[in-house]
Amino acid sequence: MSIDKTLYDRLGGKETYVAVHRIFYDKAYAHPWLKQYFTDKPQEVLESQQTDFMIQLM
Repeated sequence: MSIDKTLYDRLGGKETYVAVHRIFYDKAYAHPWLKQYFTDKPQEVLESQQTDFMIQLM
């Protein structure tokens, strides 16, 4: 592990965040109870927004 790398880079960059959020929202949209909270937005929009938000934090 290089000390020069940012946390963002050490975690794998954007590809990691995209994958994590896809898995999370796949499960949330499929869950019998949780899915009711996600009916007003397309999954892809939420994934993209969450990824952009988390990348900004890093």
